[in-house]
Amino acid sequence: GSIFHSKEAKDCFNEIGLTQLQVAPYSQYTNGMAERTIQNILTYFRKHVSTAARKWDIELPFALAALRATENQTTQISPYE
Repeated sequence: GSIFHSKEAKDCFNEIGLTQLQVAPYSQYTNGMAERTIQNILTYFRKHVSTAARKWDIELPFALAALRATENQTTQISPYE
């Protein structure tokens, strides 16, 4: 949102060494890694969470742990490494 384009936000980003990038929202071409991560989390939920139970909030930490421990096919390393 516009709050991230304010002078205060830019000063804060510069102070902590962040570079702000603008990309098209919901674009699998510009947000490929984020889109793939979301797809992986949804796949985990489809396999492990009963739709009747609706306990996704309880399963989320387990989904994230599984995602973080899984080796990336391209880089051949896991996010924990």
